[in-house]
Amino acid sequence: MSLVLLAVLATSVADPGVRPIIQPGPVELTANQRKARATLIRDSAAGVGMTNAALLAGIGEVETNFAHCWSEATWACKGPASSSCAGGPVIAGASDGPCSAQQGGLGMFQFDAGTFAQTLATYGPDIVTIEGNTKHVVPFLLTRAVESVPGIHNQAEALAWMNSITIANGNADYESWLYFVAWRYNGCKGCTTQINKYRAGTNKLRDEFGATFWKIAPPTPTPPAPDPGSGDPQDPGSDSGDPTAEDPGGGCSAGGTSTGAFGIAGVLLLGAASRRTRARVVPART
Repeated sequence: MSLVLLAVLATSVADPGVRPIIQPGPVELTANQRKARATLIRDSAAGVGMTNAALLAGIGEVETNFAHCWSEATWACKGPASSSCAGGPVIAGASDGPCSAQQGGLGMFQFDAGTFAQTLATYGPDIVTIEGNTKHVVPFLLTRAVESVPGIHNQAEALAWMNSITIANGNADYESWLYFVAWRYNGCKGCTTQINKYRAGTNKLRDEFGATFWKIAPPTPTPPAPDPGSGDPQDPGSDSGDPTAEDPGGGCSAGGTSTGAFGIAGVLLLGAASRRTRARVVPART
């Protein structure tokens, strides 16, 4: 059984200057449970034509260390009830205020369109299931890749790019992917620390189950549903550009996210990041 100590910073709504710390707590998943989560991610991705699902699994590893249900991380906030959690609450982030505000990201991939009710209205009630939470990741990423990655002009090209990436440090496409996902999924453009968290999480999942596990022939794909979100998870929406260029600052922008599951700096710590849909969108390239 794996035991990962995680922590979340929660900002008080009443007093933005107060940042109480929710005490660290464990995420406990057996090896079999982790493999079941990885299998679901792999097969769900293959269903929409993505055969390189270790890239997605790396995101889930960084966000919640594969936890999806509150029962797997009882120090976190309780989200809405989920059939994937035997009718119990889904895991919810605690980075957007007290748990009573119901504004944290939901599930393994931390989808967040505002309050819990707004997230359910945006993505549908299946967002609280493991399958639904996973299903929405691919269209979300395809949309952001079209907007942000040079040379990609439509979702078919974005999917082909994602499928072609070799998960190996130094591979040009992999390095571009890590930059892209740190920026457009986490909102921390050019942040070396965040990039390396996604690198560590993705490499871990690649090695934990092996390349043969991840590379499967897809069934006849069902085109992914359009991403219903109106903006970016954590992106302030103020710039766009080459996803291979390092931010001159070398760190997260003001008000941006830190790293790890829910984002606290440190490989095994959570921070204030969640998959928040912003009103502002990084403009598409011309």
